[in-house]
Amino acid sequence: SNFSRILSFLLALVMVLSMAPANVFASDSATYTRVTTDQADWSGEYLLVYEEGSLAFDGSLSTVDAVNNYQAVTIDGDTITASPSIAVTIEAVDGGYVLKSASGQYLYQSSDANKLASTADQRTAAKYPLTISVVADGVDLALSSGPHLRFNATANQMRFRYFKSATYTAQKPVTLFKLAEGGSTEPTDPVEPSLPEPKPSEPVAPERV
Repeated sequence: SNFSRILSFLLALVMVLSMAPANVFASDSATYTRVTTDQADWSGEYLLVYEEGSLAFDGSLSTVDAVNNYQAVTIDGDTITASPSIAVTIEAVDGGYVLKSASGQYLYQSSDANKLASTADQRTAAKYPLTISVVADGVDLALSSGPHLRFNATANQMRFRYFKSATYTAQKPVTLFKLAEGGSTEPTDPVEPSLPEPKPSEPVAPERV
């Protein structure tokens, strides 16, 4: 009967939809691996990490030079699994590199001072290119204008920031964790579930008189 067909269709629909979230939506997490050697080309996606505190710079922020500009992460050996929304991208420019947050802000500092300036224009940040190198206590990111990128662990001033060359060693070192090959899973559009077509109803024989 028509009622049975409709009921079967609705039951099939409920079953497919109940399974959909687990099957048709991808994770938005990614795996990042600790960098322990200098790179021939530093270009790529990274987490900027203060390892002692298990804190990563929060690249999703629109205001970057702020207290608590980080997110807590879990470091599992040499890897971190986290959302790409907090990552930073290193881009090559003349004379070195620039650092770009996931929110689209280039992080720089035009003078040898304790500050973290930002701009949406790569050309502005590229005037003060970064030199990046692996050092004994982490990764050194030094601007041509003088300051180095470090972490201030003072209780009421905890933040990632550029610190002037004369005193930056008083701040905590940072480390870079690079996006692993194939480590990012981009969210995909939901896939429309295919539903079984209802079976045609059996023809009803005419009653004999």
